[in-house]
Amino acid sequence: MSLLLNRYCTEEPAQVWQEAAELWGESDSGSPDAAKVASEAMSRVARNLRIIVEALAEASYEFESATPIASLSEEDKRLISRFVREIGGIPLTLREFWDQIGSVNLCQNSEVIHAAKDPQMEWGVLDPLFVSSPSQVLSPIFEAIEEEAKRGVSQVPFWRKHEEEVSTDRSFDCWFANDEFHKANFSGGENYHYILPNDGFDFPISGWFGSEQGEELTQEWFIEHLRLACQGCGFRGRSSECDETQALVKRPPKIPELHELSGRLEAF
Repeated sequence: MSLLLNRYCTEEPAQVWQEAAELWGESDSGSPDAAKVASEAMSRVARNLRIIVEALAEASYEFESATPIASLSEEDKRLISRFVREIGGIPLTLREFWDQIGSVNLCQNSEVIHAAKDPQMEWGVLDPLFVSSPSQVLSPIFEAIEEEAKRGVSQVPFWRKHEEEVSTDRSFDCWFANDEFHKANFSGGENYHYILPNDGFDFPISGWFGSEQGEELTQEWFIEHLRLACQGCGFRGRSSECDETQALVKRPPKIPELHELSGRLEAF
């Protein structure tokens, strides 16, 4: 076991994670020690999510999907390889998440959300964790590029040219998940999304996120999104108004029926 990984397993994980991210950024080819930390972190996320899904099922939570956690298909794996080969990198944390977990959909059955007799069971409004699959993210990119090539004009609505560069490199707005309102079957705002290609250790999710301090944020790092969702037992939390600043904030919910889960989940 590397020293960095040993420290991650025995010290405060979040602090060592930050050191791993910095170490990764200092190297042009990444850091094997940092990669081991990312792999261990996603192993813990995987175990946490299995515990959460089991607890939600026991609480009679009706999932939108028959498979809340879905492993990668062969098509998913093919698309990842093709994207890296033809277009560019995928953040290490996302690659590890996809490899070890796949995709996640903890959304509640939309027919149940607002029909529940007990308001406490309307958990679907609490921004349940959703992480899109490689097929959901990468297939539209390749389809649009192929259509663009056929027509000879741009048919890729979600690409953006790097303004600071003279090159023709393109980056793509990739769908991460619906926002909290669409997940709850309400009309909402912009979906959560991120930019590819990206060779980074972690990556920011764009959309709307509020902090504990009452500040309005428009980005949240993937690892932090997973941490806060696990703190909320699978839910990132509903937007609410901060009494002190009047700004909208977003905190992990405290669900009494799932309170005992906090002692069973691993920090990462």
